[in-house]
Amino acid sequence: MLHGLYHEDRNGQMDDFDTKPKATSEEEIRAALEIFEQVGIKTSVFVPPQWKLSSGSIEVLTMLGFGLAEMQEEFFLLSQKPIRKIKVPKVLSWDLTGHPEQNVVRIGTEERRFELLDDVQKRKMIRIAPHPRDPHKVFKEQINMIRELRDQGYTIPLYRDLVQKLEDAPYTII
Repeated sequence: MLHGLYHEDRNGQMDDFDTKPKATSEEEIRAALEIFEQVGIKTSVFVPPQWKLSSGSIEVLTMLGFGLAEMQEEFFLLSQKPIRKIKVPKVLSWDLTGHPEQNVVRIGTEERRFELLDDVQKRKMIRIAPHPRDPHKVFKEQINMIRELRDQGYTIPLYRDLVQKLEDAPYTII
């Protein structure tokens, strides 16, 4: 899974594929793919740092052969024509700013959101996005959360497995 070339831009702001020009998106995605190629990694999945994509970024990803892009509440199956948009639950994420000391404010919010995910909602998917720079005290909660989900019968697929399942699943075009 490719997560962009940088998590932050040159000014220390979170990198955002929603606002950058199409040409800049293409340049950064190609550069990141080149790094992956040099170390022998192949991917067809793109998850932007802010879970936001512009139509220009989606065009670039499609042109470069990506099969799946992920946004905050949608998957884009780029391998399908027309592109399928699949509505999914919001990502649980503690990284709002890229700085652990500022992200501490997210711990309570995300913990409450996780507690609200119950069987009544009939969720088929829960997405959790841990980051190495999350607040240190959140890692124990993230590990417990993942263990609890496994104990409840949830599986943790690789993206390549997820792409195949999504391609085979019934869908709604948004």
